[in-house]
Amino acid sequence: MRIPDAVTGVSKAVAAEVDSPRVDALEPNVSTGDVESPTIEIIEKDLVAGKIDVAIVWGPIAGFFAKRIKSPALAVVPLKSETGVRFDYQIAMGVRYGEREWKQKVESLIDSQRPAITAILKEYGVPLVDESYAAKP
Repeated sequence: MRIPDAVTGVSKAVAAEVDSPRVDALEPNVSTGDVESPTIEIIEKDLVAGKIDVAIVWGPIAGFFAKRIKSPALAVVPLKSETGVRFDYQIAMGVRYGEREWKQKVESLIDSQRPAITAILKEYGVPLVDESYAAKP
């Protein structure tokens, strides 16, 4: 995986969530910080204190904390998927198999409330990406 231009030239360390594709796909020359720390500590303590320069975490968590922390200003940079390494996932709801009427009701609710759902995601800082972030076959 190629680290985006926005995070190249890191002078200290990169920390990432343990046992995730984000950690497994890091370039071999990128050192990691204390990956045993909970994500909240990585962001709220290590990143804000300057112990690390970059935290690679799940987008909704990154967005939430980046929005919550006022100083220093944090930027959320979504990683683009590549062949064999996927970073973009749609949020989904499901219903029990065979519950056609309930499925249609849920789908209708999602469709009719899409602007409100998107507003909530944005309010919480969840990074929203388009199809350009999907892995190319």
